[in-house]
Amino acid sequence: MFLYLLVTISGFSSLIYEIVWMRSLSLIYGNTTYATGMILALFMGGLAIGALAFGRMLLMRPVRMYGLLEGAIGVWGLIATVALDWVRQAYAGIAGIAVVDAVVQTSLLAILILPPTIMMGASLPLLLRARADFERRGIVSGMVYGMNTAGGLAGALGAGFLFIPLLGLHATVQIAVAGNLFVCLAAWFVRETPGPIEVAAAIDRRPERSILIAYALCGFSSLALEVIWTRILVLEIGSSVYAYSLLLVTFLMGVAMGSIIGGYVSDRIRGSLPVVLAFLEVALAFSVFSQYWLLEGFGMRTGAMEAFFSSLGPFAAQSVALFLNATQFVIIPTVIMGVSFPLLLRACSTKAGTEQSHAGHLYLANTAGGVAGSLAASFALIPAVGVHRTMCAAAAVNVVAALLLARRCPGRKLLNAVAGVALVAGFLLARQPSILMRSDLFRESSDRRLIDFAEDLTSTVSVEEIMVPPSWRSISVNGVNVAGTSADLLDIQAMQGHLPLLLKARAERVLHIGFGSGGTAYAVSTHRVKTVQVAEISPAVIELSGKHFPDVNRGVLSDPRLSIWYGDGRNFLLRTRDQFDVILSDSIHPRYCGNGSLYTREYYQLCRSRLAPGGVVSQWLPLYTLTPDNFQMILKAFVDVFPETTVWYVHTTLNPFTVVVGRNSGGPPVRLADLVREVQETQVAAHLRERGHADPVSILGYFVAGGGKLASLLKSVPAHTDDLPLVEYESGRLTGRDTWRDNFQFLLKVREPVWSSLDTSGLAGMEELERTLTENYRAVGDVLQRQATILRQQGGTNQHP
Repeated sequence: MFLYLLVTISGFSSLIYEIVWMRSLSLIYGNTTYATGMILALFMGGLAIGALAFGRMLLMRPVRMYGLLEGAIGVWGLIATVALDWVRQAYAGIAGIAVVDAVVQTSLLAILILPPTIMMGASLPLLLRARADFERRGIVSGMVYGMNTAGGLAGALGAGFLFIPLLGLHATVQIAVAGNLFVCLAAWFVRETPGPIEVAAAIDRRPERSILIAYALCGFSSLALEVIWTRILVLEIGSSVYAYSLLLVTFLMGVAMGSIIGGYVSDRIRGSLPVVLAFLEVALAFSVFSQYWLLEGFGMRTGAMEAFFSSLGPFAAQSVALFLNATQFVIIPTVIMGVSFPLLLRACSTKAGTEQSHAGHLYLANTAGGVAGSLAASFALIPAVGVHRTMCAAAAVNVVAALLLARRCPGRKLLNAVAGVALVAGFLLARQPSILMRSDLFRESSDRRLIDFAEDLTSTVSVEEIMVPPSWRSISVNGVNVAGTSADLLDIQAMQGHLPLLLKARAERVLHIGFGSGGTAYAVSTHRVKTVQVAEISPAVIELSGKHFPDVNRGVLSDPRLSIWYGDGRNFLLRTRDQFDVILSDSIHPRYCGNGSLYTREYYQLCRSRLAPGGVVSQWLPLYTLTPDNFQMILKAFVDVFPETTVWYVHTTLNPFTVVVGRNSGGPPVRLADLVREVQETQVAAHLRERGHADPVSILGYFVAGGGKLASLLKSVPAHTDDLPLVEYESGRLTGRDTWRDNFQFLLKVREPVWSSLDTSGLAGMEELERTLTENYRAVGDVLQRQATILRQQGGTNQHP
């Protein structure tokens, strides 16, 4: 039993490394499917290499070797934490050089990831040899594999819900390191009697080719389905870090349960195990098909469960409800996935001493198939045929695996018939409307109607008509609104584009991160800029914006000055050697998984390094579903990098958005002469009048506060950083707090007249202007107080839309 404890701790540490390294490396290589796929392929590839290599080694003291490797993993974990900064610098030095970019990028990742993962992969074959018991080889293999997976489940829960938000990324790695070092020391106290190396191990090392191919196909389907389930369920359970952690936990829980069950079952079934597994694989396919109907009513069931568990508190009740509902959705197929390994290992290992070698080969086949399935689903199948048909195809792969497993076994005629029915069922289901249409998010209701949706490498993008008067159109990414045609969205989209260019006269080069509906890009295009570089992670956003929002973006996609780079905005800044006069970030809410990295001190430092002299950075910053502490942490990070910060709020409608602007030069942040000159440009003036921003005085009325007062009020507030990404974790817990109201009150608290932040050099008649601005300041104050009253009355909890 002690060895099972050690292998559980190994799995715990391994999953922590995977989660932390995936997050840390995404800050370098980007939050894209390409980067994630490359990291996952190397991580799993290392596990497979380790399993195969150590599966071939016939060691007399496997537990000591296992302990040594765990210690080495811990040491490497410490080294890797320090090495990440070196990797970032090395990558920044070569990124953008097309000839060497991909090669060096992969090489840097391989150097960092392969050594520890190869050692992690050794655990399974070494411990199988240590627990050699030919008569009980099924339960031994099931327990080793299952407990290792259960440890991974605990690591996913710990890292996702506790360690990272409390301690940060670096300290979380140290917990994993402590786990490895404990296993290293404990392994040396395990009594291990050296025994003879069985001759059979040298004779019968590799399972039948058909079994290896079948298990590779099982791996292909398993990882493809994990990608598919994530794409489906994220529409139901949201895009927070907790949602993704819960999905990973449900997947691992099913596999762990299946492995342990499979171990017990395999030692009790003396018949044809491949046939049993073949029927289970067909059952897995049918269980996947049934998810088409199981998805309907997901949101209603979640709501009922939340009400039942409401005594636990809002966040806990929501988490439990989502976990139970997600488990109900995936439990049957994931348990069958877990059953496969011990059943196949028992079936293959017909001679004593072959378990270790066979485990290595099976692990290699399954992992190679899994990498292929994950990459194929993400890069090829989903963009080509969509989530729905990819799901049907993945289930069909399990049926093919079943036919391979039972091709020489009794009972294959019945299996062939059942498999044929499954393939026909999959074909017919693939011709039905997409499973996404059964999501509560896409179902037509009295207040919203789906107009269109598209699936690409990274996300599902939808366009809806919101029919609450006055009706408007919304574009959403994975169910999260990013832009639309409501009055408040149109106003903020316009000012996100205009404001930084009004504060930076004669800007020529603009970087625009996040396209949305294109309203901000159009506002930028009305100025006399030479180039507008858009960084957009989702091609489907561009496609649907051009198709359904021409009234907002005015055909800006055909403007020859505009070019689009598809990828992560932060990664673009790291890669590029260009400098920009203006860098602006569009509506990307920081509470959702991966978005918080665009709101950290390190990100703002990266922006500053890419600004031309006198350049300006603009950041959309929401008031809603963002805790007051998190709102202020983001402001603190911004002010630390840009002392001459200004905060703006477009008060023409009650809206939950602000725009934060900083420049990389000294002096007053608002140069009135520049603003007046830009406002008088023909196209700029026309668009501003259209949105009700008619003159410099009204625009200056949107000013809330400058850097001096902000810096004083935020002095004791910790900055939001890459290492401690609290915003995604703390604001990700919000289920109904009055954050819009609370953050609006903070704006009223810091509000000050614009005059102290104004550079009026080169202009006459300043006394009259000062009187006008003072009167306008009082008038705007009355408007803001009325809006604050409305927020108090309605609770201030609304999310947009």
